[in-house]
Amino acid sequence: MHNGFPPSIQKGLQNQGDDLRILIVKTSSLGDLCHSLPAIAHLRAVLPKAQLSWLANIEYKSFLEELAPVDRILSFDRASFRRGPKIPSALNKLRQLISELQKARFHIALDLQGLIRSASFCIGSKAPIRIGPAEAREGTFFYSHRQRSPRFMEHPTHRAFSILESLGITRPKRIPSSFPSSAPISEKITTRFADAELEKPLIFLPGARWSSKTWPATSWKQLISALPEHPILLLGGPDERGLCEELARQTHALSWAGESTLMELPEILRRGRFVVGGDSGPLHLGVMMGRPVLGLYGSTVWRRTYPLGAQNLLLKRADLDCLECRRRSCPVPGHPCMNDLSPKSVASALREALKSASHLTNQ
Repeated sequence: MHNGFPPSIQKGLQNQGDDLRILIVKTSSLGDLCHSLPAIAHLRAVLPKAQLSWLANIEYKSFLEELAPVDRILSFDRASFRRGPKIPSALNKLRQLISELQKARFHIALDLQGLIRSASFCIGSKAPIRIGPAEAREGTFFYSHRQRSPRFMEHPTHRAFSILESLGITRPKRIPSSFPSSAPISEKITTRFADAELEKPLIFLPGARWSSKTWPATSWKQLISALPEHPILLLGGPDERGLCEELARQTHALSWAGESTLMELPEILRRGRFVVGGDSGPLHLGVMMGRPVLGLYGSTVWRRTYPLGAQNLLLKRADLDCLECRRRSCPVPGHPCMNDLSPKSVASALREALKSASHLTNQ
């Protein structure tokens, strides 16, 4: 076993064999997965011979197989539990998943989510060492070891590194931000950029899962119009396709919303000069791809999900009592936290950021 593990971990791993098998539980969302990637990359670097498996929601399986430095991706079909007629089938699949976890005979289960669901998977795996956050809202009694973060408002990326510290693994001086895609995807996106005659565009992300995180379409239009000298690429899922195509018709921007897979998104973001959007998974994925980003924040707790990195910026209204309400939809007429962020101020901040981040554009 790994000699650097603390004595309490070493004791729990006695008579477990020499091939270390670790289960990582972080099921969703895209932003949360992105926040965990650096810690998993560090775990892989420190324990190169360990067998690492990651349990995530099934919709992220292909994405993690493309980017995550692990040996195996296990999937949980959470959405099937929302479909009444299919719940018996969902329960059967869940039993199969628990059986698969137990057959793997994991030595260690790391809960990076901190929910009763993720903690249940840890204990369901029958791993003798089960580590999770002491501050978890629920399910902490399922852990054999609880790791307390030094600060309550710690960023989830740092919180993931905190879980690794329970194994005696120190935090790296520099957070990993290199997650190469496969050659076929890289070649496909290179060709697509060449065909569109795109080179280092500004990438704008107008959508978000919560309506309270979205900036108005009129503001996006004004921002694009204020930057005529820059190529601009609009990205989003199928739900944002109509919005992005309308913006493209009214401005010089190009829309690829709804035209790319989640596996292709990292390579597209990697080729951007700057990424701008609300607090969303693609914004945080841009950070993981080493791109400078500008985040537009309102309803979310920015101190927990701000874009990490000295080159990254965050804009928010500082004079609102309702800021960081964590509501999915805004209950305040006019949605002031986002609607009152002026396109002029965003354009000005972006221009200044582009100057200071010019050394990053050739990476």
